[in-house]
Amino acid sequence: MPENPPVTVNVVNRGGHLVLTSGEVRPAVRPPRMLVAEPQLNASFGSVSL
Repeated sequence: MPENPPVTVNVVNRGGHLVLTSGEVRPAVRPPRMLVAEPQLNASFGSVSL
């Protein structure tokens, strides 16, 4: 995460990537940047207790 992670943010799925548009790092302050994340699929759930 960046030094000042966004407090409020919009998230958009774009080609399998999650794009977080610039959110407020503090009230009324929005830096001109975006964060992009690529979700990883983990098919292993391990042991399940019922």
